[in-house]
Amino acid sequence: MTNKEYLTTYLEGLGITEGEIEIIMLDEDIDPNMNAEPRKCKTAIYNRITIILKSATGNKTEGGYAVKWNMEAVKLFYGSLCVELGFQSQMYGPIIKDPTSWW
Repeated sequence: MTNKEYLTTYLEGLGITEGEIEIIMLDEDIDPNMNAEPRKCKTAIYNRITIILKSATGNKTEGGYAVKWNMEAVKLFYGSLCVELGFQSQMYGPIIKDPTSWW
């Protein structure tokens, strides 16, 4: 499996286009034809979450068919990715655990 195939499969169901996957790979200096590097690909997804959110926020209707995104599911996807990689979520501001230092 190549990096491109890995990203395409991993992001399947989120409405990410092939062009957007190519942008992610280009931005993150990932060779699409190399053997899959799962951690590098997942880190690229983490770093380029804005591309995923852009695709997932648009509801589409055509004919009698409608596609609506469950943003809570997208947030859970991203949150679990952050935990797996050991990274802090970029989706929310910093979490203040002890505000006493402000006084």
